[in-house]
Amino acid sequence: MKKVLLATLLMGTTMAMAQTYVGTMTVGDYTRKEVRVDLNKNNLLMHDVKFARMMPVKLDITIANLQRSAQKISGNNIVPTAKGKEYEKYTVRNLHGTATDTLRFECQMGKKQLRYTGVRRQQR
Repeated sequence: MKKVLLATLLMGTTMAMAQTYVGTMTVGDYTRKEVRVDLNKNNLLMHDVKFARMMPVKLDITIANLQRSAQKISGNNIVPTAKGKEYEKYTVRNLHGTATDTLRFECQMGKKQLRYTGVRRQQR
């Protein structure tokens, strides 16, 4: 009984820390709608993203080691990862934004400006 209760509490804490947003991402002059982003304590996970119309694959990209205080998020000189690899060419600079019921952030990713605005999806 104690193990079940502990497991339930730990799972609830983990779920409460992760927030899922769905919204619009713009990279340079390319815009995609319905982009899902998970935000936990200090990581952003962008699901199935493309940065250009001609990009042949969609990637899950993680931006780790963000700073968070209250509703603000920020980070600088962060090398993103995708498929277990680091992509130094797309180092994230000057990421800043807010996370409430709406997630808004922007940053320089490599040579391109990235902007995202999404609305929190209710957990099931």
